[in-house]
Formats: sequence, C-alpha cells, structure tokens
Amino acid sequence: MRPSRNCKKKLHIYLVCLVKYLLLCVKQNHKKMNTQTTFTELEQKVLDAYIPMLYAEAGFSDVDANDLSKATGIPMRTIRGVLGSLVKKGVIWTDETDNFMADQQYVIIYLSEAFYHLHPEWSKEINN
Repeated sequence: MRPSRNCKKKLHIYLVCLVKYLLLCVKQNHKKMNTQTTFTELEQKVLDAYIPMLYAEAGFSDVDANDLSKATGIPMRTIRGVLGSLVKKGVIWTDETDNFMADQQYVIIYLSEAFYHLHPEWSKEINN
C-alpha cells in the first residue's frame, strides 16, 4: 500500500517544520554558549593575536602555535597550555598537518564555528 499524496504533503510539512525548529535551537544554543564563555588574561591575549591572523574565508586557517608564540612573545610551553584551555572551552580546535614531503609536522589552529562572532568579517556571515 502506497501512502497517499495528502500523507506525503503532511510529512513534508512536518519535516520542514522540524528542520526549522532544530536550526532555531542550534542558533539559540550558540548564543547561550557564546555569552557564557569567559577568558583568562592569557587566553584573551592569544585570541587578540589569533583573530587578525585569520585573513581568508570563514573556517580557513593556516595559523599554528609557533605563529602565536612569535606574535605574542609568549613562550611555546605557555602557548600550548593556553591552546589546550581554549580547546576545552570549545573556542578552537586543532588539526595536525600531513607531514608528507615536509620537514616537520604543524598543528593548525581553527576557530570553532560557535565563536565566529569573535572575528569581525566571519561574524557577518553567521548573521546573514
């Protein structure tokens, strides 16, 4: 037995409403999460140096810990601790580059989508 056209229409409307509801929930959750995050002085210093280094489209990064250490004057050991703290807070995430044909491996730092509002250009994309 095949579902009627009317049944399919109702299912389609239900699914559209469900998707809209879920998107609204995600958006509200991002706003709650973003307003509840506080940063230490070192975290803020690192973020203040990091955000302007994100020069391309939203989501792109080629910044690693060495770049941040040079930009802030903070020793690498401390930078790694601050980055670990920002990862735990969900502000950033990291990804190791493939070291194929490279002298050394890099850990690239990415801004989490929930915190795009910290970047002046990227925040425009999430508000549209």
